[in-house]
Amino acid sequence: MKRTTWPKMAGAILLVACFALPMSSCSTLVDKTGKAVTQKPAPPGARVVKIQLYVFDGVRLANPGSWPTVLAFIWPLALLLHGRLRPTSWITRALWFVEPALLAGSIYAIGTFMFFGQPEAGTYVGRTGVAVYSLGWIGEAFGRWRSRKGAFRNPRAIGSVTARLDTPC
Repeated sequence: MKRTTWPKMAGAILLVACFALPMSSCSTLVDKTGKAVTQKPAPPGARVVKIQLYVFDGVRLANPGSWPTVLAFIWPLALLLHGRLRPTSWITRALWFVEPALLAGSIYAIGTFMFFGQPEAGTYVGRTGVAVYSLGWIGEAFGRWRSRKGAFRNPRAIGSVTARLDTPC
């Protein structure tokens, strides 16, 4: 496995770990019967109830519009497994160029959970996973750029090409 793949694998694992962690939470005051209390001086017997939101809370199989939320956390692992099985396929190269847009989608999905209350551990783990995955992608991009740049400066590579062109068929 290439050295730059390890940060991407760590970021993918962190994003998948968000399934087990609460993404956000909110607190509300309820009375003895369980109804929300809105009056400022809380009545006697009122208690605070903390509600935690997980990734799967809004996902329904009957509603395909809720599936992208799950895909925003699973796609890095799927792409890495595909790249591991078929490392030189044209699909893998094409998907490599799509990864920044998918990372932006993951950031958006993580950000939507923050609208529902206070961020929890899953939000921070997800942000860290996106950041680590992004660093891995940038490392791969730099490595590709550097290898192409080095190929043009390598006299042996240029000489071998010209030697092949000079030889008759």
